Amino acid sequence: FVAWGGDVRRPDAYGLSTRLSVSTYPCIALLAFSGQRTKLVALVQGRVRAPELLAALRRALDEQGMLLMAEQLEQEERDTSRRLLAEQNAEYEASLAADQLREVRRQDEARRAEEAAQQQAAEEARKRA
Repeated sequence: FVAWGGDVRRPDAYGLSTRLSVSTYPCIALLAFSGQRTKLVALVQGRVRAPELLAALRRALDEQGMLLMAEQLEQEERDTSRRLLAEQNAEYEASLAADQLREVRRQDEARRAEEAAQQQAAEEARKRA
């Protein structure tokens, strides 16, 4: 949770109070952030006693708690998918590099075998001549 206090004489606090349609001060707003979205979860306006404020915040938490947990699980799934994809890409790149190295070695061996065969053929031709 993040706690922030604002004075409506300042542009940022005034803008937020306008967007929330605050009409009575003091005002306490509980906001939930989900990606790029911000959702108003609870708005308590005017002077309230501590037990009333606590009750309002607890109600909001009870109502929004399951949604928050679901969003956290979705975020964890996205993170796990990203991590798995990165691991798969790394394994693919390593496998590709190993395949390329094997191909270079195979071509090198084939070239050496061809050179050895040509050299042997040249020696046999000299011996016959």
